[in-house]
Parts: sequence; C-alpha cells; structure tokens
Amino acid sequence: MANENRVVAERGHTLVVIGTATKLIGMIAVADTIRAITVSAIGKLKAAGIEDIVMLTGDNAGTAKKVASQTGVNRYFAELLPQDKLRQSSDCSKKARSSPWWGDGINDAPALASADLGIAWVELAPIRQWKPRISY
Repeated sequence: MANENRVVAERGHTLVVIGTATKLIGMIAVADTIRAITVSAIGKLKAAGIEDIVMLTGDNAGTAKKVASQTGVNRYFAELLPQDKLRQSSDCSKKARSSPWWGDGINDAPALASADLGIAWVELAPIRQWKPRISY
C-alpha cells in the first residue's frame, strides 16, 4: 500500500483507505478541483505587480506542485504543520515589504495572525461545513 500511496501522491492526489482494523475494503484517490476564480484572482494579483505568490499547505508535495502549476503560484511549501506555516510566513514576511496571507482553516490561524494582513476565507473549505452522519 505504501507504493500506491506514493504513486497517488506524486500525481497530486490523496489516498483515502477504507477498512476495518483487520480488513482493507477499498481505496479512493481524491484531488482538489481548481476554481476558475482562483486562477483569475492570482492573475489579477500578478497584473497588479505582485510578483511572488507563495502557497503554504499541509497537503502532500505532489498535490502542492499540481495546484501551483494550475493556478500560477510561483513557489510552494508542502506538508506543513501550523507551526511550520507560521515559520514560513514569518520568513517570507521578512523578505517582503508587506505580506498579506489568506487561509481556509484553523491550521492557518497562527500564520494569519502574524501577517500584515490576515484573511480567513471560509468559502474555500465547504467540506468543513458538512456535518456527516455516522451510524454503526
């Protein structure tokens, strides 16, 4: 299964394993869908003179690379924990005149709080609003 996970991750997907403690039932590969508005917004930022668009993500490196290439993000840092995002955002802020950051989850809170401008964008993460019903 480690090999399947590696291959799936390299293609920019995340592997979801379904099973019990003793039996593998199945595997599903999921991937982010890039919205046209995201590509448009990054294009407008670049047209306005913002040269360096950096993505900090907890996603695997394959997913980060795929998303960056599809959106126009210049640089990315992947597989980050919240404290890693805070450190990276601080490092980037030291090199820039100002550093606005936006995020879509609680894991982004430390980096957003330390930014010159922190923007929490709830609409980016509709899955967090989903309330699953689980029954046994």
